[in-house]
This record gives sequence, structure tokens and C-alpha cells, in this order.
Amino acid sequence: MNLQEAKSRLFSTTFIISHFQQNSALKYLAETPEAGAMDILVKALWAGLKPGKVREILLSVQDRAKLDRLWQLWAEGRSEKLGALLREKGVPAGDEALRILVWIEVRRAQLIVECRNG
Repeated sequence: MNLQEAKSRLFSTTFIISHFQQNSALKYLAETPEAGAMDILVKALWAGLKPGKVREILLSVQDRAKLDRLWQLWAEGRSEKLGALLREKGVPAGDEALRILVWIEVRRAQLIVECRNG
């Protein structure tokens, strides 16, 4: 299997067999060393596709390249779902520019809360 095939299987809507295809795709995406797997898993997270399993996989990521890709994806779209997951994971971005962007975003969110609360 490759990333394209895993993506096709994960987003398959074929009745009955789609469950098995999705599970095999998730297994592949969790185990592959390719950082591009994170793009597919994040799209699944946004689509609400197997959310529990996708979250579990994303929270278990240890590979630095994959973690950095998750931070890059967050930086590109500032998804609240992905941001919350990354905060829960608690592993900072490896890239200094991304770490600074995250710090700015977190501080901005804190300031908004403080302003609302008076």
C-alpha cells in the first residue's frame, strides 16, 4: 500500500467493506515513516472520519518529521481541532519559526480571554 491507496481506502464509502478498508488504511498510516501520512490523517480528523481512532493515532506519533508536519498543517490553517490535539500531545514544534508562531498564537488566545473577562 502507498499513501494514495491508503487515502482512497480511508475515505471509501463502499458499503460493508469500507470498514475493513478504513481500518487497514489507518494501520498503514500509523506505521508508515512517511510524514505525508499526517496530511491524510488530519483531513480525516477534520471530516470526522473515525475520530477516536484518528485521534489515538495522532496522539501516539513519536517521529519528529511527522510531528513537525502536524505543526506545519496547524500553522497553515490554524485548525482548532488540530491545535487542541497538539496541545494535548504537549510536544513543541521542532522548527524554531513554528515554535514562535505557536507561542504567539497561544499568547493571542490568552489575551482575548483576558479582555473578555475584563
